[in-house]
Amino acid sequence: MTYARAHGADKGAVTKRSFITLHSAAVMAVVVSVAMMGISPANAAIPSAVGTATTVPAAPAIMPATSGTAEAVAVWTAPIDDGGSPIIRYHVRMVDAATGTKDIASKDVAAPATSLSFTGLPGGVPVRFQVQAVNAVGAGPLSSLSNAVIPATRPGAPRIGTSTAGVGSAMGRWTAPASSGSAITKYHVRMVDGATGTKALAVRDIAGNLTSLNFTGLRQGTSVRFEVQAINALGASGYSTRSNPVTVLGPPGYHTGTQTIGYSLQRRAITLTIVGSPTAKKRVMVIGQIHGNERAGAQITRTLAKSRAPAGVAYFVVSYPNPDGAGLNTRGNARRVDLNRNFPGWKRNGRPGYVYYPGTGALSEPESKAIYASINKIKPTAFVTYHQHMNVVDYGGGNKAAQVVYARQTGMRFTQLSRYPGSQATWLHAAYPRSTVMTVELPSRVTGTVVSRHLAALKYLAAHH
Repeated sequence: MTYARAHGADKGAVTKRSFITLHSAAVMAVVVSVAMMGISPANAAIPSAVGTATTVPAAPAIMPATSGTAEAVAVWTAPIDDGGSPIIRYHVRMVDAATGTKDIASKDVAAPATSLSFTGLPGGVPVRFQVQAVNAVGAGPLSSLSNAVIPATRPGAPRIGTSTAGVGSAMGRWTAPASSGSAITKYHVRMVDGATGTKALAVRDIAGNLTSLNFTGLRQGTSVRFEVQAINALGASGYSTRSNPVTVLGPPGYHTGTQTIGYSLQRRAITLTIVGSPTAKKRVMVIGQIHGNERAGAQITRTLAKSRAPAGVAYFVVSYPNPDGAGLNTRGNARRVDLNRNFPGWKRNGRPGYVYYPGTGALSEPESKAIYASINKIKPTAFVTYHQHMNVVDYGGGNKAAQVVYARQTGMRFTQLSRYPGSQATWLHAAYPRSTVMTVELPSRVTGTVVSRHLAALKYLAAHH
């Protein structure tokens, strides 16, 4: 006599457990028939009954596991053979996905449940499941291992690295936290006061695949630290520990206040006065009197050097780039060179004594060299040079709207004059095309009221260029 299991059997076939029931019924039929014929059951040949002893259940069939936020869920189906005794519960084992053997946790759940959730799990740790069915006899064999799933959580805090300082800048660095099962989408970087560690000076976000961020436009001498948060789809980590403090550097040799940047032919000092931070984002360079006999510009720049720059702005003021010409009351320097024709782009034109004599070559004069070097160090975002006596604002490039406002506030005509080879404004705009360049041709007479108007217009230009 044969039997088949329920799964995959023909419709008319019987299971192992139903076969036992049918066999017992057949034995009873034989006993009744023997009695009706007057034969003693004790002397009759009766088929022996099949035993009905129970065993442990077969293994459940494991199904695809799933995961969620700090959670993993085991899923299975009941075994096809319960061992002849109803399944009481299931024993679910969660193991390390890498080894498949190291237990992480286990739980029991009452039948007929066919899934079980494990919560409060660490993010980023892959797990698998195995399941046992348990009946009155005991626990059956373990199922096969499930697929690996990874619970996800908010990320851990990044590990802060070593911060460094540059000229007008400071850079924070960090290491990404261990995987939490959800990709980091961005970092939130906070720059704080280096002394207190609490006052936020700036905050920026950066993509999740980067691990450093440079903050620029910082004031020289500012002490800063950094702290970082990691952010994924589930939220933000706590902040990292704070970095080491660093102090923002200034341009080599330049500092707030007055410094000497060169000397004239007659060894007069050429000085630069910086109002504000040398590393400000907006750096406005102002030249007062490149022609020694055009004195009005120095009236404005001397007052500007004693003023206060707007937030985020620094003034770089050179009142007397031609101190010999100022002393001699001449347009040119002590060699009678027009310094405003002596910059790169120089072109030969006339001899000494000619009003626009450009010298023997570009930057042949020490005064031009000093201004040229300072411009290349400062890299001004706006450049204003004062002349006389045309009473116009000459557009040299960059933000035209701000220059139009300057002209309107000072009551001057706005125009664009001819370009001359070797002039400082023409060279500068060619070298730094994103800068705002303006030449102001003052009137013959400049009063205190006029100076005040130009200072107000300069402040506007500085803040809005």
